[in-house]
Amino acid sequence: VMNFCVICFIFMCSILLYSFVFFHNMALLRRLRMFNDGYSVAAAFQIKENLAVLKAVFIYFCSTLPIIFFSLLLFTLYFTHPSFVHVALSDCIILVDLCI
Repeated sequence: VMNFCVICFIFMCSILLYSFVFFHNMALLRRLRMFNDGYSVAAAFQIKENLAVLKAVFIYFCSTLPIIFFSLLLFTLYFTHPSFVHVALSDCIILVDLCI
């Protein structure tokens, strides 16, 4: 059960960090476009590349999200209802590994 809580905590922290980095890069790019002094083509290109990678990670994350939530549901059922034997722990682990 402790590992399940740790996984959920890491999941929530990663969502927060991803959001912070994405919106920070958006703000940096907007600031570079608004002010011409100190504009650097290399910096703007790097920020655009960062945003492209973050958007690709978001697409991957959204495509694996249903499988992750389903496996977390199975983990929850496995740990909260010991009589729920027909859901094997190995099946839950396989679903999570499939996403990784």
